[in-house]
Amino acid sequence: HKDYDINMSNHRYKMVELATEYNPNFIVSDIEFKEERTSYTYLTIQELYKKYNIDDKINFIIGTDAFNQIDTWYEAEKLKQLVHFIVFDRNSKPNGENYTFAPMEFEDVSSTDIRERIKQDKDITNLVPEVVKEYIEKYGLYKNE
Repeated sequence: HKDYDINMSNHRYKMVELATEYNPNFIVSDIEFKEERTSYTYLTIQELYKKYNIDDKINFIIGTDAFNQIDTWYEAEKLKQLVHFIVFDRNSKPNGENYTFAPMEFEDVSSTDIRERIKQDKDITNLVPEVVKEYIEKYGLYKNE
């Protein structure tokens, strides 16, 4: 539900790279980044299946706040058929089906919370990796949103 902004897309892509660079279990996809248009999760998931020749359902990690809005997403019903949702509880009961609650301890923090903390000049240590925090500070991200 966000408009495309090439500058912020560059920053978001770089922060994901920084956050995952030392973890071999993650691969950063540039599918949405290369499109230079408003991205839709449904189309991205289709591209992931094609690019990586995936046979099983893709696990899609999401918070209950976003999951409860899933029916407003582009091609929501088709997306639900393509993925298995792993839902992190953010103090609300998810609606729908084809999901599993994540069986792990969860710290209730969202990207919106992080951006708000930055705007209010509050500390984000332990909410993002140190390299991401340094990147945000270096470029003054989210201060004037």
